[in-house]
Amino acid sequence: MSSRTDDWLDANCASFDKKVNKMKKLILSAFVVASASVATAGSVVFTAPEVMAIEEPARMGGSGAWLIPLIIAAVILLAVTNQPATTTETLPN
Repeated sequence: MSSRTDDWLDANCASFDKKVNKMKKLILSAFVVASASVATAGSVVFTAPEVMAIEEPARMGGSGAWLIPLIIAAVILLAVTNQPATTTETLPN
C-alpha cells in the first residue's frame, strides 16, 4: 500500500473513532437519564388513596326502638312522683 492510502485510512479511522466515542457517550448519557427518571418515577402500579368511610349513626326510625326508652322513662317518672292516694270518701260495705 502506498503512504497516501495509509494516511487516508489513518485520518478516516481517527475520525471514525471520535464519532464512535461521541456515540458511546451519547448512548451512555441517554441511559443514565432514562434510568434516573425511572428510579424517581415511583411505582408502576396505581394505588388508589384510601378513603375513610364515615358511618352514619343508627336512626331510630320505624323499628319501634324508641318505645323501650319511653316506657323506662314513664316507669321512673311514675315511681318518683307516686304519692299515696288520699280520699275522704268512704267506701260502702
